[in-house]
Amino acid sequence: MCYIGFGLTVACKSLKRSWSELGLPDLGNAIDKVRAFVNQRIQAAGKTAAFPSIAISLCLAIGAFGMADLAEGDVLDHGSEPSPDSIATMSAVVSIGKMANTIKQQDAAFDGLSRIVIGTPNMAALFVESMRTLARSVTKKQLDLHFRIGRAIAMAIGRFDCTLVELGWQFPFDPSLVYNKSLLSANTVALNSLLEVITSRLAVSTNLQDRQAAVVWIVSLVQMCPQLSQLIVWLPQLHSCVCTMLSDRDDFTRELASNALALIYDRGDVLSKEDMMVSLKKLFGTSNDQPADATGLAIEREAAAGQQRSSNTQMRIVNSTYKSLLSLATDMRNPALFYPLIQLATQVPTASSGSGDGNTLSGKYGATYGLAVNVQRACEAVQPYIRPIIPKLFRHTFDPNPQTQAAMKGIWHALIKFSPTQSTTNPASSVSEKTADNGSLETGMMDLYWDLIIEECLSSMGQFEWQVRESGCNALVSALSGSSAERIMPYLERIWQMSFRALDDIKATVREAGLKACQSLANSTVAWCTPRTPPSPRHDEQAQSIMEIVMPYLVNKGIPSDSEDVCKFSLGLTLKLCRTSGRYLLRCVPAITERMLESLSNMEPQAANYLSFHTGEHNMSPEQLESLRLGAVKSSPIMQGIEQALEHVTADGMTELVPRLQNIVRHGVGLATRAGCARAIAVLCVKQATLVEPHAGSLVKAISGSLTENSAMQRQAWAAAIGYMAAMLTPGMMRNLFKHLEKTYFGKYESDIRGVSGQVLQQLARNCPEKLSQYGAEPGSMAFVLFGCSDADELIAETFDSAWQEIASAAGTGIVDEHLLNLLALPLKHIADDRWNCRIQSAKVISSIADMLVRVSKKHTAVDAAAVAATPSEAIDKLTQATLPELIQTSKGSMWPGKEHVLGCLVRVCETNPHLPDDVFAAVCDILIKQMSYGTVLYQRSVVGHYNTLVSALNPKNIYGDVADTLLGIVQQDTLSRSSAMDVDTDEPMQQPQKLLLVASATKALSLSLPRTRQLLDGEVEQLVSVLQNNARNSVWNVRVASLEALSKLFEHSNMHGNLKVHSSEVLEAIKVCAAEGKYLAVRAAALDALDAFITSIQATPTNDAKKWRLEAFVVLDLLINDPAPSIADRAKELRRQ
Repeated sequence: MCYIGFGLTVACKSLKRSWSELGLPDLGNAIDKVRAFVNQRIQAAGKTAAFPSIAISLCLAIGAFGMADLAEGDVLDHGSEPSPDSIATMSAVVSIGKMANTIKQQDAAFDGLSRIVIGTPNMAALFVESMRTLARSVTKKQLDLHFRIGRAIAMAIGRFDCTLVELGWQFPFDPSLVYNKSLLSANTVALNSLLEVITSRLAVSTNLQDRQAAVVWIVSLVQMCPQLSQLIVWLPQLHSCVCTMLSDRDDFTRELASNALALIYDRGDVLSKEDMMVSLKKLFGTSNDQPADATGLAIEREAAAGQQRSSNTQMRIVNSTYKSLLSLATDMRNPALFYPLIQLATQVPTASSGSGDGNTLSGKYGATYGLAVNVQRACEAVQPYIRPIIPKLFRHTFDPNPQTQAAMKGIWHALIKFSPTQSTTNPASSVSEKTADNGSLETGMMDLYWDLIIEECLSSMGQFEWQVRESGCNALVSALSGSSAERIMPYLERIWQMSFRALDDIKATVREAGLKACQSLANSTVAWCTPRTPPSPRHDEQAQSIMEIVMPYLVNKGIPSDSEDVCKFSLGLTLKLCRTSGRYLLRCVPAITERMLESLSNMEPQAANYLSFHTGEHNMSPEQLESLRLGAVKSSPIMQGIEQALEHVTADGMTELVPRLQNIVRHGVGLATRAGCARAIAVLCVKQATLVEPHAGSLVKAISGSLTENSAMQRQAWAAAIGYMAAMLTPGMMRNLFKHLEKTYFGKYESDIRGVSGQVLQQLARNCPEKLSQYGAEPGSMAFVLFGCSDADELIAETFDSAWQEIASAAGTGIVDEHLLNLLALPLKHIADDRWNCRIQSAKVISSIADMLVRVSKKHTAVDAAAVAATPSEAIDKLTQATLPELIQTSKGSMWPGKEHVLGCLVRVCETNPHLPDDVFAAVCDILIKQMSYGTVLYQRSVVGHYNTLVSALNPKNIYGDVADTLLGIVQQDTLSRSSAMDVDTDEPMQQPQKLLLVASATKALSLSLPRTRQLLDGEVEQLVSVLQNNARNSVWNVRVASLEALSKLFEHSNMHGNLKVHSSEVLEAIKVCAAEGKYLAVRAAALDALDAFITSIQATPTNDAKKWRLEAFVVLDLLINDPAPSIADRAKELRRQ
């Protein structure tokens, strides 16, 4: 009925006649009553909630009546004030819309309001203010109310220029033929006023609902009033206004502002678009942290608010997002592409929306308010640039900025959804099916542009901006996921190069992204290069190709890298490939082995280097530290990887590997590297002996040159490596090895490095004893081994001794007799060496040879010991003839440290030959006698001891005259020593005891030197007895024992002849003093022996004083009979009975 009344009213006013003139007064009254009734009811409904259907009917009726007011005049009336009834009616309708519970009710209310304003333009200001008030009450769950308000404003202000306002369906004729054109045009005054309010008040307001209303109203006006010419002049200002809202904290405002910006640009003319683009570049084209203010609206807004709405961080993030979009459009050489891109950027997919648009404006309000059409139009605008933009867009979807990443994902998914590939893939598919198949569409897009995407990722990973590098790494990981090896292989080396570059980036987040890329690629590489069961020729070929790309890069670029992270990752991947790749490693084993050996030192903890300089502070010796380091090398994963790789070496690979190993042996740096190389050679000898054999000589030659390095543990490692290869050496190589060991031994004789020769020989004895027995038994080699057995260092001597025992057991007991001269050649060569230690060792070797000859001679003769002693063997004669001239010559001259060993050797050689020529014996004795006169006390004691050994063995006849003066001079030192005991040099605290031992030894030498073919002269007896009895009384116990023993020998020799009778009382007194000794049993025992000899001498030589001496002797004997020691007392009793 309302529409009928609306039509009749319009017809009446169009004819410009009253109802009375038309003869229908009752109809006019009825229509007026209806209108009044509607106004009354709607005002009542605005106060109290009415039934929804009634409220909808009332709103539609008031709207119909409002439109009827268009026919009241020829032009729009803007100046007159609306009637109170009209104001009340509008307020009621606003209240109905605010209280509405259903969408239809809201639509009816806002439609009625817009039609009231269309019919009554002077109510536009009140309408706008009412809408602004209503907009402020919108909550987060009522955002669609903003769109309904915006649509009502577009209809009310745009009037018939709005696409939503149509009258043709109500009339059978064109409304323009009835109404004045000005009645159909937009409300310009209200439009300008509205836009002024939007730009100057709402857009800069601190109230969130005001800003939301501003952007919604702009979108509504621009989208629903495309033909509104008055809007064109406002577009640049609206553009600037919307740009300021792009950085708003509210997602709704920011997202809708993006749509508004694109719509504004599309509605502008050429000049307007140029102005918009300039302001856009000023706003987002700067490099500042905060976006540039191209319009001044942001400053105005902050000044009005008194505070900043968004933090600097938020503005920086948003600014970065739009800068990325503008940069992307600029890269396409079309900056205007920014507008469709920013519109698509709002299409952010969410997990709750399967299609990817359920949580966006186009998804929620697209069908109702026409936003989806804008998105599709934007997709169409981007389509011509789809090929160059997809790679960059894909990379931007992994931008570290979450806002930028979300925006780019929105563009990405929008382009996938509306891409031509979707329709060509399945033209008959429905929209829902396409949405459900979004994952396959994305895969298809990736497959189509995969090469371009990879190129973009790789190029971006080398850019200056860290954000670009990080996004490139993350994009690369995504692109590689699920890709086949055939597709990746052309880019594989570049991918590794850029991934390692990212792994060494200065930015931590880029390094993390680079690590993810490296890990992803490493997992794929391991999977591609793992052998399959059963074998597949195609897979084997592919895996081999990949291995030939990846492994050389890891070995040549990754492991030697200066970056610690790159080096560790490369090493870890190489080890993993060594464990899993198996036969695919065949061509890479040499390079892997060389580089991993070098990395042993590079990857060694820095603590090891620190400890090497501070071993003393940690109670650790350098050898212990080296042992720990070598133990770590043997158990390290790197060494295990090397051993696994060496299991797959081939003959060709060995040919390539050997020069690399030789280079490390000669020039390798670091203990760990060199020790690892030695172990690698040993592993090869054990696992690949047939492959090593052709190259054993060259490897041993290289190692031989490194045997003299400073590290003891490393020398031992090299020795072990030679021991493993010795069985593979040719005879010539073995002989050269023995020569080199001898050269090394004597070349480094002054240091412990010489011990490496013994270590090599010890390893030969362990690993190839047959080779050692064969070539070690050769004259020169055998002499060298025996020479080393007498080394001053016991550990070194043990290593040589193990080799000598092996050689001797193989050669038999006759080895010394058969090779005597050859064995003597080396010690005789060095017996006069400038190095005293070498002389000493040579003397020890000759002595050991003499000992072996004596043992062999005793073992193989059937005669008794006396016969053997009387008949020297032919070998002993050779020994004497060969060695004595050199030994005598070396023994002459002044004393030098260790000369006593040469003298001992000289004596030992002499005592082995009982028929030593007299002239030789005299020469030797002359040397010994002269050497007794000078040197240290310890040296003199050694010389005297050697003299005693010589005299005891050869028992010369008359030597006392030659040696008496020297020995008596030494013995008399005891008296001098006691007189100057307090003057002992504090630097030599053991000098006094050594002197006493020297006196005791010299005393023994006197007793051994007594002549056998003559009696001592009276003067000799007097001098000797005087010294002996004096020492027996007053010296220390060992000197007293020696003196008593000498007196016993003297009594046996002289039998109381000559002056011995004169001094017998003194001798008895000395014996008595010693017999009364209560501390030392040895002194009393020696006194008993001397007394026994004295009594025997009296009985053998009867004299007038024999009875007297006998009585005196029995007095002394009685003391000994009462001795507490049974051994002495019993002997004394037995002597008394005799």
